[in-house]
Amino acid sequence: MDEVKKESKTYVEYLADKELNEEKSRPSVEPKELTKGERSKKSLANFWFYNKWKVLIGAVVVIALISFVVFFVQNFKKKDFAVVLVNSQVTEEFNKAVYEFDNSVVEKGIKESGFKTEVRDAYRHYLRDDKTEVVDENISGSIQRLSQEFMQGLVDVLVVNTRCADEYNNSNGILPIDEVLTTDELADIGEDMLYYIDGKPMGIKVEASSFLKDHLYYRDGDDYIIVVSKFSKNTELNREFILFMLAY
Repeated sequence: MDEVKKESKTYVEYLADKELNEEKSRPSVEPKELTKGERSKKSLANFWFYNKWKVLIGAVVVIALISFVVFFVQNFKKKDFAVVLVNSQVTEEFNKAVYEFDNSVVEKGIKESGFKTEVRDAYRHYLRDDKTEVVDENISGSIQRLSQEFMQGLVDVLVVNTRCADEYNNSNGILPIDEVLTTDELADIGEDMLYYIDGKPMGIKVEASSFLKDHLYYRDGDDYIIVVSKFSKNTELNREFILFMLAY
């Protein structure tokens, strides 16, 4: 019995020795050296595996910042000259008049070629051709935005109802109209066409311009006036635009 165990053990040892000898006899294989492209690809794969969430979150933040900047530039960057009509619809006819105004400004040498007035409507209520009423669904947001723009001088000339004008004046945001037009120009317009607040001429009643009046929607007994932002830097353009519209 002891001899069988001995032979079995010897056989096991034999197999172990054989495997060891075969391992030693195998030629050694040097690890394959990676090419530059393979190394770069492997490094990139490792980087992505360990940092993919950081990269994705960073990309989302960058996209959000870019979107904010684009929105700010489009909505709050100061234009060459900005005019806003409240409760109105800027029609093709009105854009044509503004185009003529721009050309007149360039011809007078006030502005260089390429000058363009931005004109738009705000929190509008107006009638379609079929006499149905259009109402701004986001009127509170539109009012807030216009108020900010006017008080920052981002809007130069504003055609607005008297209720809003009184509010802007209470915030010291309106430039008295006698600081925009000369005494003779105001006399030509007529005393009855001036809008007074606390005894000061702060605007011009829109009835002085039949063209402007035709582009406004009168509701709830609104009266409209032309006012200039106290924070506007376009002193000469404000005067030119008002006189142009009064004569158009």
